[in-house]
Amino acid sequence: MYLSEFSIFLLVSLLWLCSGLCEITKFKMETRLDRYEKNGKKSFERLEDNKDTTFQSGGNFKHLEGFNDSGDHQISNLFKTIASKLNSDLKVSSYHNEFSRKIPIDPTKTISPDNINQHEIPKFRNIGAQKSLIEITGIKDSDRLSARGRDGLIGISKNKQMPFKLNLAVLVQDDPSQPGETYSNCPSQNESDVSACKKVEDIMPKLQKDCEKMGSHVMCPRTYRCISKYWLCDGDDDCGDYSDETHCGVRTNCTDDQFECLNGFCIPSTWQCDGENDCKDFSDEAHCNQTSCTDEHFTCLDGFCISLAFRCDGEPDCIDNSDEHKCAAVINSCPDGEFKCREGLGGSGGPSGHCVLNRFRCDGDNDCGDWSDEENCSRKPSLCTTNEYKCADGTCIPKRWKCDREQDCDGGEDENDCGAVNSSHSLSCGNDEFTCKNGRCILRTWLCDGYPDCTSGEDEVECHLQCDLGQFLCPTIQNETNHKICVHQKHICDGYRDCPSGEDELNCPKQQKCLDPMQCEQLCIKTSLGIDECACRLGYLMDQNRINCTDIDECQYLTSPVCSQKCRNTIGSFICSCETGYILRPDLRSCKALGGAMTLLVANRWDIRRVALSNNRYSAVVKGLHNAIALDFHYRKGLIFWSDVSTDIIKMVFINGTRVRDIIKWGLESPGGVAIDWIHDLLFWTDSGTRRVEVSNFQGNFRTVIASCDLDKPRAVVVHPGEALTFWSDWGPYPKIERAYMDGSERKIIISKGVTWPNGLAIDYPSRKIYWADAKQHAIEFSNLDGSDRNKILSTHLPHPFALTIFEDTMYWTDWNTKTVSAANKISGKEFRAVDEIFRFPMDIHAYHPARQPDYADRCPKDRRGLRGGCSHLCLPNKTSRRCSCPIGLSLKDDGKTCKKTGDKLILVARRKDIRLRQLKNNEEDPSNVDMIIPLDNLKHAVALDWSSDTDFIYWTDVERSTINKAHLNGSEQQRVVHSNLISPVGLALDWITDKLYWTDPSTNRIEVATTNGKLRTLLIWEKLYKPRDIVVSPIGY
Repeated sequence: MYLSEFSIFLLVSLLWLCSGLCEITKFKMETRLDRYEKNGKKSFERLEDNKDTTFQSGGNFKHLEGFNDSGDHQISNLFKTIASKLNSDLKVSSYHNEFSRKIPIDPTKTISPDNINQHEIPKFRNIGAQKSLIEITGIKDSDRLSARGRDGLIGISKNKQMPFKLNLAVLVQDDPSQPGETYSNCPSQNESDVSACKKVEDIMPKLQKDCEKMGSHVMCPRTYRCISKYWLCDGDDDCGDYSDETHCGVRTNCTDDQFECLNGFCIPSTWQCDGENDCKDFSDEAHCNQTSCTDEHFTCLDGFCISLAFRCDGEPDCIDNSDEHKCAAVINSCPDGEFKCREGLGGSGGPSGHCVLNRFRCDGDNDCGDWSDEENCSRKPSLCTTNEYKCADGTCIPKRWKCDREQDCDGGEDENDCGAVNSSHSLSCGNDEFTCKNGRCILRTWLCDGYPDCTSGEDEVECHLQCDLGQFLCPTIQNETNHKICVHQKHICDGYRDCPSGEDELNCPKQQKCLDPMQCEQLCIKTSLGIDECACRLGYLMDQNRINCTDIDECQYLTSPVCSQKCRNTIGSFICSCETGYILRPDLRSCKALGGAMTLLVANRWDIRRVALSNNRYSAVVKGLHNAIALDFHYRKGLIFWSDVSTDIIKMVFINGTRVRDIIKWGLESPGGVAIDWIHDLLFWTDSGTRRVEVSNFQGNFRTVIASCDLDKPRAVVVHPGEALTFWSDWGPYPKIERAYMDGSERKIIISKGVTWPNGLAIDYPSRKIYWADAKQHAIEFSNLDGSDRNKILSTHLPHPFALTIFEDTMYWTDWNTKTVSAANKISGKEFRAVDEIFRFPMDIHAYHPARQPDYADRCPKDRRGLRGGCSHLCLPNKTSRRCSCPIGLSLKDDGKTCKKTGDKLILVARRKDIRLRQLKNNEEDPSNVDMIIPLDNLKHAVALDWSSDTDFIYWTDVERSTINKAHLNGSEQQRVVHSNLISPVGLALDWITDKLYWTDPSTNRIEVATTNGKLRTLLIWEKLYKPRDIVVSPIGY
């Protein structure tokens, strides 16, 4: 399909000239021309013999004889000027005018095999090869240059002489109405440059002539690839910029509300400068104003835009620190012995912070109101189990990770003092692991998966490789890359070597007319051995009877799916379509989400940022945080929820940064994951401290537990409202990924083998796949929602992935080590790139877009009273419908919808900083059979408590605040009952008959009594007492 050896050699030479390396290489043109002229005759003879199959053209290169070294420097300098004018001057319409001139086309018909002469019908079609013309599975990004198929060399020693494409544009037509004129890029001020440019302009028409000499090929206008005419409008990107797939069928011009891409595609004008390559040639993202900041942004000295909230906040956000220049000095006016709070969400100790006593600093209480008095405190000692290793910062990791040649503690101390360990015995991998030559352990499930995980690639040696139907597998005996290389039908015997050793171009047959119409179903060929056989057109496979042809179901392709979302197989081809909320792009393969440009929400520990991919701007949603780890959003309501593991609170804020409030602030120890059900308005979270997965409404007043047994370190959590499913990861001693319905029913493990530290979870809703990132295995994988059909996407560039999100065809993830947000294709892992590097501690990440939260059926519709599902408290979807649930401590009435107002069979426990309750149940497997913290404020040191079953009030004493308090079991109506003339009330008893409270105070040696509202207080006993402690009463006597 490409240029002959002569043309390719010329293009190679020009590329070296462009890069300014001519003085190093010093091609001897005359000598090489003589040699290639001899080889070219043989090659041309072969092409003549096989012209009906390969469509390769020869060429006359006598015009190169005029080149010499004296013009090399002129051409090298001139190409910089030529390249700068490429995008601005190129007109696609002229290219199609050229195509229509070479191939007469009926404007009412689409190009098809019937429009081309019978002898021009090629054998193969490229199915799904949009990015490259061969599929090389598992190529690392560092090897990207050597894995581009026809766009570059295959990176092995035996292939050094293979030609490669030179992306050169010299001849362009400025005015489509004047097809005979050519635009000259030659500068007029320098005669030497003009001379060199004229030489180049003289070359390109001859190259085009060589390409089109046999009448079966045409040259692409921008990439200068020589492609078969039959490949025009066949659905495949053969030119590399989709210019061979535009203006197919009825010719129409772009409308006023559309943007015409350089390749001829028409896209909505709103798709311009949205950060996505909708044109497929990046012309819709060119010349976008990416440096002008709005009034809501501050412009850094380097032109980067940051939110005004980041200006003078004490933290440098611009790379050049210009956002912290010329800022007013912060004056701390607190007297000695006091600490100044930060307060607010926009500064770090500004003038508005009030003062608290130093003794309240680092006492575990929120005395400032924003937890700033609890920041930068020494970490309290943590208790690790016997199977765990304790890092210097208190983090517990599995003991098996000690001295495993990978840093797991932040300080790397888990890999210190390993000399004795390694010298006494060599580390051995587990039974489910494979040992690389360098000692690294990888999962056995990764063997022969097409991705080299070992440094030397020994995990991909001696593998049984298999390509998709209709593809040619290059022999691995001579394939030194150890990669699976699959050549698509379209490029077998096309005159170009796609296999490293050119096996795809050996023993090529010739097409011939069928002597007997019944001889073959489709095509007749003569093999290289002179035997008459049958063949099939593109999209078909030869049947076992060697006569008939069978349709290929391209929708079953795995390594390179032909469609972005939906695929329908047709006879000899396929048709792509999109889910609701998406539209098919002009390439007829990929889907674009409706609803404007997507932005990324990133938790950056101290703030939550909204990052626009279409320009260099990011804004602060909320600042002044402590340790924001997880987040999620509700697009329709414009809400963002996040968890803070320093304050152990789950908060909510509007997307514009207003109305920050606490949602869950009791009973949390380490909330590491947050997920939002945007259909049923439910908040899910994981807590590795309490070892639970919980759910609540958005107000936080109704909550319950859906999983608590057999959990060690639950981390990430995601939900699928359409399927009523909840997924969570657990990286404890027995790491796994589990799922259950949203009411906790039918809980099961979907992934347990081959995961070690499953950090991030994400769901691709259109494809119904679940993705996860493993920080220990340094990999990203996906599977079906039930754990089947598991595939690894990426195992490079992943030092410590933490969270990930999916949008359209791309996955985005954060990494703790690199402190970046990166992206890659969600199926192949290709197109790896760093999206943003302006982060200090990137944590959770989400794609903020309406398509990210599609519409599903509501299983908990509101009744006429406004109750979801008719439930008095929580409505939780399940497999068939829904189930009403009650907060812990309450139980359902017989109607199955209403919770009882008071609990029964309860145990209450005072634990200094909190008061907990547990409902006694016969079923130990019930997820709600756990203790629940009663949501109470300002507890310093709870000691004694009692409970009234009639009024549902609990009463407790606080010896540090010297108070007696009461509240309902759900934490409502909290109030102080007695707060004067008390020092340390440690004993408390309730007379539920007469509604009186009795208490002891060892500091005053008294026993007192008062009514339950604190009134009618009296001293009961004060003589002959020494430190009275506990007290009980028996109202009914004895």
